Amino acid sequence: MNNTVSEEVLVNGLELYINNRFAMYNKSQEYIPSEAFEKRMQKLIKSQNNVYHKVTLTNVRKAVVIFAAAVALLASALSVTAIREKVLEFFITSESGVKVIEYDTKSADYPKTIKSFYSPSYIPAGYKLEDKSSDDISTEYYYVSGDKYIDFQQFTKDEYSSASDEDFSAPKNVNRNGQDYILRTADDTVMLVWEKNGYVFEMTGFEELNEMYKIAESARTVEEG
Repeated sequence: MNNTVSEEVLVNGLELYINNRFAMYNKSQEYIPSEAFEKRMQKLIKSQNNVYHKVTLTNVRKAVVIFAAAVALLASALSVTAIREKVLEFFITSESGVKVIEYDTKSADYPKTIKSFYSPSYIPAGYKLEDKSSDDISTEYYYVSGDKYIDFQQFTKDEYSSASDEDFSAPKNVNRNGQDYILRTADDTVMLVWEKNGYVFEMTGFEELNEMYKIAESARTVEEG
């Protein structure tokens, strides 16, 4: 079966699956997504377009992750079939092989915009900064060395939402030097998620785990250098 036929079968199957899932939701009481839900979905869709996802996901797989993640978030909002668990101060919603990680924002005592921008002060030799972006709710530093990358991101707590598929291992709580992390791995890829000083950080890269910890621990504010 060639790639074109494979993609057509996958997309058709995805469309059928989505229609069936939402048909079930339509039988329940009328549901109007909240503003917070809409914001999370917009952030999720935006995150799938960043450089990291362009490297690791084909267009078809990217569509599968977005739609399945949308189902996971909607199922969570409706309190139906999605599985939701708490790891540290994060909610992890699982549906159809996709896990969506979000911060539990019950506490009102956290910055709603980024007041202190963080960046890694240590990056392994050979990496160059290829892309940098920031706004009032997130910032990103993307480093490349050959076919390897390190993607460092900072978010406000209420704007953080990250989706990844079944290629990644189950989220694991790890403590290193007093800092709690959520750790996920996929082949040679390491993902770390943590909270510090009122912000959420996520870093993904093709480096040894110990190196990834060193990079995370090196994060300093721009003022600190």
